[in-house]
Amino acid sequence: MCLRGETFGALFGGTLGTVLKVQFYTIWDLALLEPSPKFPQSGLRSYNALQLHKIRLWPTRDGGRDAMGVPQLKVVFLSARAVRVLTIITVCLILIIISGRIGATIARKVLGAKPGVIVEGVPVGGLLRSELLSVVRELADKTNRPPQNAMYYVESGEIIAERPGIMVDLHETVDQILSAPENGEVRLTTIVMQPEIKAEYFKPIYQGPPHRKAMALGINVAWGEEFLPAMLDILATNQVRATFYFVGTWVRQFPELVGKIAQGGHEIANHGLYHGHPTQMGRAELVRLITENQEMLVQAAGQEPSKLFAPPYGEVNDKVAAVAAEIGYRTIMWTRDTIDWQRPVPDTIVARATREMTNGNIILMHPTSPTVVALPRVIKAIRDAGYQLVTVTELLDSAP
Repeated sequence: MCLRGETFGALFGGTLGTVLKVQFYTIWDLALLEPSPKFPQSGLRSYNALQLHKIRLWPTRDGGRDAMGVPQLKVVFLSARAVRVLTIITVCLILIIISGRIGATIARKVLGAKPGVIVEGVPVGGLLRSELLSVVRELADKTNRPPQNAMYYVESGEIIAERPGIMVDLHETVDQILSAPENGEVRLTTIVMQPEIKAEYFKPIYQGPPHRKAMALGINVAWGEEFLPAMLDILATNQVRATFYFVGTWVRQFPELVGKIAQGGHEIANHGLYHGHPTQMGRAELVRLITENQEMLVQAAGQEPSKLFAPPYGEVNDKVAAVAAEIGYRTIMWTRDTIDWQRPVPDTIVARATREMTNGNIILMHPTSPTVVALPRVIKAIRDAGYQLVTVTELLDSAP
């Protein structure tokens, strides 16, 4: 036999056995591929017609020649068994590809947006949730708008109103798309983002909104700690929550009382670091007056106080209110001042607190001996007139 080269052995381990062989032959050996009486002992005659039909020929990579200079060709023999195995593998691969595509199509029909659905002019029919999130995110980038705080110009006294922001709710929008019927049109679901600083902050607040039949008790605390336990008992007995404004120097002395008041559910607010004159202060000192006291209140109360500022002595002007607003505080005054710090008789305190009762009244009080006596009567008179008693923040933020 005129075979050149050698068998490379079986591929795929024992699966195909010796069904796939690679051998090298000279062009003279190719004559053996056809039955020839000249080479009756040719090893190739053992291959049947199907096997011979599956032979492929191509030159060796280096165009090699044998020792006699005869060009060699690489011959791959595929037996019938190899053909069957490779056919099965090919069919399986094709089925996997087809089933994957069919599965993807079914998934889009079952889990994706229905055909013809449009969101803000963009067709999204058949898209899956992850794909929809990408589309909505791109639309949101063009729609989202941050809130703009109100601004105050000291030179002109002009107040520029705040502007609410808009943020797209990505997941809610996607849910709406997936639940939309065929050919449905979906709008982006948006959330209104309120600015932290509103135009109303730049003016002192003397009264709450008129739409709610409610009032608030505002209690300034810079002294009178001996009367606070009795006042807290009265408020608790009547289930009333008040707003307490604390001066920092007092907080430093009686932090435990601040904590007790906070635990009683009352609102904790700011009366300044010390009892100075705000209208005589520069901007930096006003900021310090408020912010340093706020830090002390956080430590004493164990919670974040409300951003309400009751200026000491009730001294306020546009500058004081503007500086407070710039750092996020509302300047709170009062509707009715009991002037109880002068320690009048309890009847006088009651009369001042309940004079001309109207929606949104803010009643100013202090911890004094006559106030302790007057407080239960004030609460009763207000409630008998049909008013609720709430904290100042609840009063100001109540929806119409």
